Amino acid sequence: MLERLGIRLSVGWRDGLISGGVLFAAAAVTGLAVYLTASSALKNEVRTNLMRVAVSAAQLTDTTTHARITRPEDQGNADYEHVRAPYFALLRGNPDLAYIYTMVRVDGKTHFIMDASIPKPGETVVPTGVMETYENSTPALEQAFATQTPQVEADTYTDKWGTFLSGYAPLMDKGRFVGLVGVDIRVDAYLKRLEGIRNAFLTGLGVAALAAIAAGLIVGRHRNAAVRVRQENAARSQQLQAMEHDRLRAEHEALQAEASRRAAMSDAAAAFEQTACRILDRVKQSVSGLHERAADVSEIAIRTREGVETAATATRNTQERARHVSEAAQALSLAISDIAERSARSNAIAHEAAHRSVDAAAKLDSLSARSAQITDIIGLIDDVASQINLLALNATIESARAGDAGKGFAVVASEVKTLSGRVAEATRRITTQVQDIQSATSETVASVGAIRSIIEDMGRTAQDVAQAVEAQTGLTARIGETIEQAAEDAQAVGCTLQRVHRSADETDQTAACVSVESAHLAEETARLSSAVETFLLAVRAA
Repeated sequence: MLERLGIRLSVGWRDGLISGGVLFAAAAVTGLAVYLTASSALKNEVRTNLMRVAVSAAQLTDTTTHARITRPEDQGNADYEHVRAPYFALLRGNPDLAYIYTMVRVDGKTHFIMDASIPKPGETVVPTGVMETYENSTPALEQAFATQTPQVEADTYTDKWGTFLSGYAPLMDKGRFVGLVGVDIRVDAYLKRLEGIRNAFLTGLGVAALAAIAAGLIVGRHRNAAVRVRQENAARSQQLQAMEHDRLRAEHEALQAEASRRAAMSDAAAAFEQTACRILDRVKQSVSGLHERAADVSEIAIRTREGVETAATATRNTQERARHVSEAAQALSLAISDIAERSARSNAIAHEAAHRSVDAAAKLDSLSARSAQITDIIGLIDDVASQINLLALNATIESARAGDAGKGFAVVASEVKTLSGRVAEATRRITTQVQDIQSATSETVASVGAIRSIIEDMGRTAQDVAQAVEAQTGLTARIGETIEQAAEDAQAVGCTLQRVHRSADETDQTAACVSVESAHLAEETARLSSAVETFLLAVRAA
């Protein structure tokens, strides 16, 4: 802005001007804050004092006597002077107070009752009349009447008696609201104190302006000296910067050459890493496959050895059984004749058992019919129990209607209901048991029929056995010869299985060696991979 006006300032004087302006602004802001705080504190102090005096005046008012002052002609009588006498004591103790007065609200209008004042020299006092209407009611006055609580005006106001700041307190007669006491303070004293605070603020601003000018001059002189030194240092710094620039350029070229060398080595290392990793991965896969194949071969050898051992055991058992069968074939020839005789006796017994099974089936059919009759009887009992339960429920309802006279009958009805429930439960159990008996009877009838069929089959089988015994005599001799040949074949199989068992052991040992070697190869592959990584790290760090 100064340049636009044609005024050019050096850097030092410009900084001095700015420093002075900042100092003055800080002092002005601080002074304004102090002025506003002091003004607010003064206002709060005056309002608090007004509130305190108003409450004191209300407490000193004889509300009973005050209530008798209701006509203009009561002004100045004994009651009037008696009520306002304490107000003069308060006025003498607070010289800044102008008036203390009382008001009442009648038919929505505000009326004065009395007032008291001690005029200062040169002041003109205009007294109020009893029941004189007040036309300049303020919001604070209205709120005091409405809430019946102490109130203080927020700002000064003006009426025909002058400009005042007022406080109000309620008049209470035995807990009943009867009016207000008003206290007015002279505004000139209040404004005089505000004027003193404002003058102090303006004086402070003047001192701050002088201090800001002095500070600006001092800062300007020091800044001009500092600017000259800085300009000299700037010239020397430019020379040093040129030298430093040459040095940095040389270092930059060296770093670029080193970076090119490192990039070439990094590319070579990356290519070597890819090739080495690919080869190592293939080796690891081959080792893993070899280890798995060795495990499979070992498992196959184990299963083969187990199968050979099982077959050898079976062969030995076959030889032993062949010997037993040969001996049994000889005994079989002796038993065939005995079997023929016993088959004849079995056939006779089977005919007798078939006759008796027919009688048993008839008796079981009769038992099943009687069980059905028992089921019908149980159903009848269950119906009777349900009717008894219903009658007991009706009896309980009737006894409840009868009240105390039906309590005994209610007990009997409850017992009858309990017994009917027990009868129903017993009936269900009997029904279940009868059903079980019927089921068992049906199963027994079926079993007897099956037994009869089996016995008849046994008779027929006995006849067939007798016929077959004769044919078995020749077969027994041929079985003995066949068993001896089977024993010789089993011995030859046992020798072959021993050779297979030895081959399986050798295969298992070979698979174990392959597995161990594949594990060693995996370890060597891991070491090779670690060595490759170490080499690549060294190459990249070089």
